[in-house]
Amino acid sequence: MMRFKPCIIIPVYNHKDGIVTTLELLHDYKIPIIIVDDGSDVDTQAVLASQEKIGVHLYRFDTNQGKGSAVLKGMAEAYQAGYTHALQLDADRQHDINDIPKFINLAQKNPTTLIYGDPIFDDSIPTGRLIGRYLTHFWVCVEILSLKIVDTMCGFRLYPLDKVHDLMQKVRLGQRMDFDTDIMVRLIWENVPIMALPTQVIYPKTGISHFNYLSDNIRLIKMHVTLVFGMLRRFPRLLRQHHAVKHWSKIPERGTPLAFNLMLWIYKYLGRRIFQIVLVPVMAYFFVWGKTARHASQQYLKKVYALGSSHPKMATSPTLSSSFYHFIQFGLSALDRMASWNGDIKYHDIDAGDIHALKDLAQSGKGAVIIGSHLGNLELSRALLDDAIKMNILVFTDHALKFNAMLAHVNSKVKNSLIQISHLGPDTAIMLKEKIDQGELIVILGDRTPTNHSKERLHYVEFLGDTAPFSQGPFILASLLACPVYLLFCLKEEDGYHVHFEHFTDAIILNRKTRDAELKPVIQRFAKRLEYYCLQQPFQWFNFFDFWHK
Repeated sequence: MMRFKPCIIIPVYNHKDGIVTTLELLHDYKIPIIIVDDGSDVDTQAVLASQEKIGVHLYRFDTNQGKGSAVLKGMAEAYQAGYTHALQLDADRQHDINDIPKFINLAQKNPTTLIYGDPIFDDSIPTGRLIGRYLTHFWVCVEILSLKIVDTMCGFRLYPLDKVHDLMQKVRLGQRMDFDTDIMVRLIWENVPIMALPTQVIYPKTGISHFNYLSDNIRLIKMHVTLVFGMLRRFPRLLRQHHAVKHWSKIPERGTPLAFNLMLWIYKYLGRRIFQIVLVPVMAYFFVWGKTARHASQQYLKKVYALGSSHPKMATSPTLSSSFYHFIQFGLSALDRMASWNGDIKYHDIDAGDIHALKDLAQSGKGAVIIGSHLGNLELSRALLDDAIKMNILVFTDHALKFNAMLAHVNSKVKNSLIQISHLGPDTAIMLKEKIDQGELIVILGDRTPTNHSKERLHYVEFLGDTAPFSQGPFILASLLACPVYLLFCLKEEDGYHVHFEHFTDAIILNRKTRDAELKPVIQRFAKRLEYYCLQQPFQWFNFFDFWHK
């Protein structure tokens, strides 16, 4: 196993009021701290000297050299001292220190990867900074020929130091506010893996900003000109580099918190009709740039058509316009999720015949596992249930954190109903068993493959005329929890939403020695029920990746 020895690097320039509190908060993590004083005033020097006495490693420039110079100095010293990874952190408490364990955990599992903060802003961010971020984001997409980066300006990130050291030997990196973007683009050019971690970022009222709107913006313009010409030299290689097919869990969540919040604002204050009008160009953007999702939609719709769906829009062979309609339905589904959590879709607004059975089960005090899917609007059922009814939805890999954060802004109940997990281990099973014993409901999706693509945890079964990989996880979990299992689909039809709640089995009983053989017919039965409803409402299955990829 690769040696893992992290440290924290903090550039400081006249942050005497905030740095002590920051260091106090970092104390519990027991991670060595390197501070680079970027030519601070006498008062700040005195504060930093007091911290050096209690174990902080302090380096100092006599004159201000810039944020980039300070971070690079810290990383050079860290590399020479034998550290393998460096977590870059601002001194003014702009970053959420509580996310440090998440960065460390991801880096331990992905030691060659640059883990960068994908900022979730609140109302404290200045408008000018937002505009600058959007301009930078546009040019970075050009410079790396990809939309996979969602932010390159957040200074909360964890670097593999060997990759940075190699890069520092090849090129002079940005020395001031151009540093964060410059180094990320160049590491991507070096084919260093990257991974985003959503994190809350604030702009404290008492915070000190050293960003100079004139000189730093001129510096950023020069940097982008240099990077664009660098991209042109690397054009063929960059195209090959981004062409590889990726598993769904490696595809970053599209959109930014600002864009999500803007759409929410349009819905709340301008109404559903205006939202639907604005939705068309938004989904057109994702349709044009989302090559993987667009191809997956076409692949799926052609399989549905071949089996003879009765849906009126499937009377002829699906085209690109069919896939665009598929994208629009996905956007409308997101709108209905917002509307339901906002209280605009009521219990009596849907054909809730089967939701009575769901409600009776939830009120019976008997726990159960509910297997859902990415077909329809599963969360609509949860949003319409009483607060007293406990329905826990298992969410894998942090894959939709930004959209879920927006929903939580609409209604705090969203947070209470989601359980973030990275894998189904014994600790997860014990925690869920306790919930079952307390009469709660556990909801897990049955139509996505495991994030690690482990063949031992897959079963290939018939689905829409071809063999497709389905995860064993949901069904093994139901077996371990030893409780009844139900299927839940919430589909939008011509007269509104319809809830389909089906009893699947009283219990999934598996023999350890013959488990795989016994699982396959169980998973096949679920796949056939999913196929049945997909043929009824094909434009409501929202798995926009190559589900049949082998």
